[in-house]
Amino acid sequence: MLEKKGVILRPLIPNIIDIPTIQMRTYKIKPDFTIDNSNNDSLIHSLSTMYKSPRERLSIRELKYYPQQKVYFDIIFRHRRVNFYCSIPNDYADLVVGKMKTIWNRSEVSRTEISNINSFNKNKTCLCEMVLKDFNFKSLSTAKNNLYPLTNMMGITKLLRDSEQVRINIAIEPINRQNWFDVAKDEFKSYKEGRIINNEMGTKEKIVKAGFMGAEIGLELYLEFKMLLFESIMGIVMPEKKKEKQIFEIKIDSIETIKKQNEMNGLTPNTIYKMTAESFRTKITIMSESIDLRRANMNMLSVANNYKDLNEDNELILRSLTKTEQERLFDRIINFNVMTNNKCVLSDKELAKLIQLPQKELQNEYKIESIDTREVTIPKQLQGGKVRIGIANKQGRDITATWSIDKNIMALAKLFVGCQNAGKTTAIKRTVKECFKAGYSNIVIDYIENCDTAKEIAEVIPEEDKIVLELGNKDYIPAMAYNEVSKLINEDIDPWDRIRLANLIAEQVEYLINSVTDSSTGELTAPMLRYLHAASIITFIKPGAKINDIFTILRRWDKRNEAIRYAKYSSCFEKEDDIFFDLEELHERDKEGKIIGTREHLISGILNRIIILQKNPYIKAMLTSDINENEDLEKYIEEGKSIFILIPQTKFPNQVVRDILTTFFISRLWLTVQLRNNNKDARLCNVIFDEVHQVPTTARFLSNHVTEFRRHRLGLILSCHFLKQLKDLLISLKSSGTSYILIAGTEKENLEALKQEIDPFTVEEGLKLKPYTSLNIVNYGNQYAKFITQLPKN
Repeated sequence: MLEKKGVILRPLIPNIIDIPTIQMRTYKIKPDFTIDNSNNDSLIHSLSTMYKSPRERLSIRELKYYPQQKVYFDIIFRHRRVNFYCSIPNDYADLVVGKMKTIWNRSEVSRTEISNINSFNKNKTCLCEMVLKDFNFKSLSTAKNNLYPLTNMMGITKLLRDSEQVRINIAIEPINRQNWFDVAKDEFKSYKEGRIINNEMGTKEKIVKAGFMGAEIGLELYLEFKMLLFESIMGIVMPEKKKEKQIFEIKIDSIETIKKQNEMNGLTPNTIYKMTAESFRTKITIMSESIDLRRANMNMLSVANNYKDLNEDNELILRSLTKTEQERLFDRIINFNVMTNNKCVLSDKELAKLIQLPQKELQNEYKIESIDTREVTIPKQLQGGKVRIGIANKQGRDITATWSIDKNIMALAKLFVGCQNAGKTTAIKRTVKECFKAGYSNIVIDYIENCDTAKEIAEVIPEEDKIVLELGNKDYIPAMAYNEVSKLINEDIDPWDRIRLANLIAEQVEYLINSVTDSSTGELTAPMLRYLHAASIITFIKPGAKINDIFTILRRWDKRNEAIRYAKYSSCFEKEDDIFFDLEELHERDKEGKIIGTREHLISGILNRIIILQKNPYIKAMLTSDINENEDLEKYIEEGKSIFILIPQTKFPNQVVRDILTTFFISRLWLTVQLRNNNKDARLCNVIFDEVHQVPTTARFLSNHVTEFRRHRLGLILSCHFLKQLKDLLISLKSSGTSYILIAGTEKENLEALKQEIDPFTVEEGLKLKPYTSLNIVNYGNQYAKFITQLPKN
């Protein structure tokens, strides 16, 4: 039985014919920050494909008459929140959802329970309907440069109480375009003749009034029912005409031509467009629930009033409903069985204005549930790996983002940035643990307070797979030497190899000595560096040599002569090598030429640095300690061990001393990885520093070499509070393909320092990250993926 505003059309469909219930699916739409609504009309336009003629919907064999299928768009306002839903017939769900995901490609469109929108209590709810005030062919405003009426409607969320809610239900039913064009022409003819309509009046009232007012009301009823009655009757009993290309009397060349041919001057281009556009029979219902029906009515009127924002040639006006009409309409909405209204035929562009989603500014202002993670596609190269970055959400689906499994890419530097208690240490702890499980080696160098960070990380590594080197204990005094290279030097190897290996150590020692600076050391001049290099070379060609041996050679003429004599007979140097002349210049001689001491003024800068080193008893002991060949970083790395080097601040309160020690170990590690025979297949080793700015010489070392680390399978993992503390190291990191993990709570200046890197994200978005999430800029091979993830919980 077909019903229209109380008119029962029994003759059209005999009682023996069944009218099946349309099965629906409801989807929740969660907007994202980038949404712009510019293609909403294409979504509405796609709904026109749902149209089927009455003949197509009638099955004589099954004795069924299928209703024209509709789509429902709902906006539900509650206290300080608003949600958007779309309910679609099962047959068209894939089509419509696919279109929504295309035009709102970063928003989440997810299946939801119908109960989420049908939570209204019938006895506490009042309803009204919005209809067009004037002829259907006249258009509302369809401007795409604003969010009206949604912008003003949002204000209701601040007025609603916790128990109150307002729902806008928009039923959208496609109609035949040619039929609509015929009706629009009839309406336009009536408009030119000066006819007026009154859509606030109900159909029953019009029928009664028609008996007294004659032709004018009769014509209005004719226009109202023409689409329904003519289509229903003729579409069923008459054979359907062969579809031909539609030829409109209006030649659509330009807006001005249409105006001229139809005397439409004074009507807007939107109206001209609407007359030949894809249009839809629509019913707009506002439902308002409150335990106080007066407030329910007030909230309903408040929302309805905002449709004035669409006033142009036409406007949407409120039509009050009787109690019986409200109850009937309530049931129809709940059951997705709304009868659309011939008083509200809207074009695709008009409907596009009614289904707008809030953009970024509204989302922020009203704290709308939205996708503030700027969802982007996570590259396949960052999925399926062994070391997690975090959990990303793509249109309702969780995706685990991981670091690349390519060792060449995995070796690129990673910088974790966040304030205290943001989760930085936990993130690094998890990263190191998963790197260990992935088969990588790790070296954590900790020099802050009591080395709590390193100790926390060490907790997650099995005892048999970790090496803990805790400096400051009298039971552990490692030699200040480059064990991994020194063990390769013996008197039986080729002299050229002895010189090459000795030179490698000498370079690191020179950097280390030069790094020892304070107000008393002075500059190392070029001649001083020449003397230091000469002493280093002749020291390290000897097996088992230590850094302290260099100091002895520089300070004591007798030891210097012994070293020169050994070097001359080692076959490593030419007899007239400049190195010997450089060292002999340090001899102080009497008038007869006899050596009586050392010309210390020539090496004062070096000696001052030696004094600083030897002031600390632990470092002094390290300088003289014998080399333990079993303490071998290369062996630890190749075994996949995790090495923890602890330099507790409680035992080394002097920052310069801590800086010397960290520089020594990083230079030793750097030398170790450079000597590996096959770096392409070598095991990746990550070196981890927290707040590296506290050891400035080490930071400079990293700055000088980080661009080379990848080639030697040495990964750098850093964490810090403020990027500006990194100084020149930050510049080197940016140029070396570093990835950034910016954890929620990071300071604004950090985001501004990486403003270019985080684009298209903004500084404001970075500041509004939810707790325990991170904004990630991840290098996955000469290109960056930028996305937001939740930090893994374990």
